[in-house]
Amino acid sequence: MTILLGTDFSQGAEAALRGAAAWAKSTHQDVVCVHAVDVPDLAWAAAAEAPMAIGQWYETQREHAQVRLALMAQQIQRDGVLARTEVLSGHPDVQVAERAKALAVSSIVVAATGHRGMAAWRLGSTADRIAQKAEVPVLVVRDPEPLEHWAEGEPLRLMVALEDDEASDAALHLALQMRRSASVELVLAHVWWPPEHGEGAGLGVTSDVKLRAAIEAKVETGLRTRLSAMGLTDEDYTLRLVPGFGKPAEHLSQLATENKVGVLLLGSHRRKGLARLWHGSVSRDALVACSTNAMVVPH
Repeated sequence: MTILLGTDFSQGAEAALRGAAAWAKSTHQDVVCVHAVDVPDLAWAAAAEAPMAIGQWYETQREHAQVRLALMAQQIQRDGVLARTEVLSGHPDVQVAERAKALAVSSIVVAATGHRGMAAWRLGSTADRIAQKAEVPVLVVRDPEPLEHWAEGEPLRLMVALEDDEASDAALHLALQMRRSASVELVLAHVWWPPEHGEGAGLGVTSDVKLRAAIEAKVETGLRTRLSAMGLTDEDYTLRLVPGFGKPAEHLSQLATENKVGVLLLGSHRRKGLARLWHGSVSRDALVACSTNAMVVPH
């Protein structure tokens, strides 16, 4: 299997490179390093007047990218991982997602930061847009050290954002798959909304401490029953519950920090446009709020 490392040579690119190399080494995969040469909108506007200048600029950018990608591949290969390079043309989010599909890669690795025009930045980061478009898991790297320690034989602590939907199940199944093939500690996190569970459980308002404890116990029982049906025992995971008001992503980010998580796994419905704005996106919010590495798993 192959991991696609998408890079724009920005400040976070080194972290993504180290993370991809460690991820590939731990999971016995190779890496294809890709960079998309994106012609700025203003350059296209000027192309009508100076087409040869734009062509020369484009070729220069491709040549520079090839040199930098070759250096990245050499660094990955020093860790005993096979690596190759490709230079693409067009918007990075579109090209990376399409190339990942064409190559049938297992996952995509990108940095938490990225470049693109101002109009696109208003709609989200490059990492966010790749995660929205990709049909495979996307690992957004902020800190490569937990992944490098994993490659050296230490357990990797994964935290799955657990909800009652198919997107969450996709993230959990990926975590269980990783757990079967590598040393992984599994933390399952669920943010529950007190008013909703209070009414649903017939326990009334949740301002009372005892009532809230009773509700949380009921929530925990339901989750453990669901996990048991999937073949998991209580010893297979650590369950973290938190009553949360506001955005669940902020609570998940705090839980990830408190539990020293190496990677936070988030299921994604891959909603687009108005549907995404209307329903919200925990995975998108978590990519912004989380200070650790995050992997978005598409449903």
